[in-house]
Amino acid sequence: MINRILLRNVSSYSPTSVVTIAELKRVNIFYGQNGTGKTTISSYLQSPSDARFNQCQLDPVKIEREILVYNHIFMERNFHEVASQPGVFTLNEGNIEAAKAITMAE
Repeated sequence: MINRILLRNVSSYSPTSVVTIAELKRVNIFYGQNGTGKTTISSYLQSPSDARFNQCQLDPVKIEREILVYNHIFMERNFHEVASQPGVFTLNEGNIEAAKAITMAE
């Protein structure tokens, strides 16, 4: 679990002082007005090794669990860029024809 996020010199965060987001829980929700850094936080959590985050840090540094970030990047990758979702079965015309062909072949 992440205990703290330290941000510096990225997007709207100061290049000279560190902003600490602390006392995090297993599930955290970040909300606020536009331009306050929510997207920067979620982008950092999704790609902490990205060069633009070289002055940012997670505490503890080595995290044993996968970090799941549900933001606009997640939505685009999983719901807009692909025509179908892996593991999701829908009964459409193509699937009905395939089911008929399987039944006849059996």
